[in-house]
Amino acid sequence: MDLRSDDCAAVGENMKTVILTGGEGTRLKNISRGLPKPLVPIGDKPVLEHQILLLKRHSLTEIILSTGYGSGDIWNYCGTGEQWGVKITYSHEETPLGTGGAIKILAPELTEDFLLLNGDIMIGMNLQSLITFHRLHSPSATLVVHPSSHPHDSDLMEVNPQGRVVSWYSKSNRVPSEYPNIGNAGIYILSPQIIDFLPDGKSSLEKDGLVSALEKGKKLMAYNTPEYIKDMGTEERYSQVTTDYEQGLIIPLTKTS
Repeated sequence: MDLRSDDCAAVGENMKTVILTGGEGTRLKNISRGLPKPLVPIGDKPVLEHQILLLKRHSLTEIILSTGYGSGDIWNYCGTGEQWGVKITYSHEETPLGTGGAIKILAPELTEDFLLLNGDIMIGMNLQSLITFHRLHSPSATLVVHPSSHPHDSDLMEVNPQGRVVSWYSKSNRVPSEYPNIGNAGIYILSPQIIDFLPDGKSSLEKDGLVSALEKGKKLMAYNTPEYIKDMGTEERYSQVTTDYEQGLIIPLTKTS
């Protein structure tokens, strides 16, 4: 989908972005050496900074960092976001609340559709096209999906020809080879309706929010893209993402202007 450069700011205007940055990164402990996972460097900067710069390029400048482990390190590095031309505010979990609980406590601030990113993924995609797709279909949630390089530990889903999610197969209760490799990429646009499905306290965005909404007949759309999206949550994946970055492979395949 083409977007003219003078349309880019308008498409995502006033949309907030939440980045989940509370992960300790135990599977990366030999590389992170105590740093929170989003501050582990890819090339010359942390993966979190790569995400913030991507948001800035797409005029998504109002960012909430949901923090837990290593919150002080993240605050010290990111501050108010002024150095990148964005506005960063913070939400902190004293005890881990899971992906759902982290969003639930932000409910008073998330009164309109918002972008959500997992804080451990490298992204090279056109976020404006994603927002346009979401607004065209007006679902309760849009999930970015792609063929997963590790389907054995990814949530997979079935999508109809119109792009609507019809079934969700959790990594915890299915054999990956039984289902199409359409994996959840960890990037979402959510309406406040999804927050209503989340209980107070610790919860899972996927199980308690998205799957529950799907079972209740809410409309979930899948935005299937070949663009670069890869998590760096294990040493093997971190090595691959670092190599891809050094080779200049992490660039959007769709046009931004």
